[in-house]
Amino acid sequence: MDFWKATILAQTFITVVYILFGVFVYAYYGQYATSTITQLVMTIAWQYASNALALITGYLAICTCNPLSLALGLNHKPQK
Repeated sequence: MDFWKATILAQTFITVVYILFGVFVYAYYGQYATSTITQLVMTIAWQYASNALALITGYLAICTCNPLSLALGLNHKPQK
């Protein structure tokens, strides 16, 4: 029971912080709020570096997680 209490409490805390941060950004930038905060607070050189890093980490996630999930999914044999 303690696990479920901690899980619900953590999820609630994360959701509240996420909503408050979204309201804060929207209050200052309105409908012009960008999808990532790095696009707002950095110079153009840092934005390019941030975008490149996001692409690299995205490709790494695709290249490492996809073969692993395929291997686990294809090797799973249901019990008869």
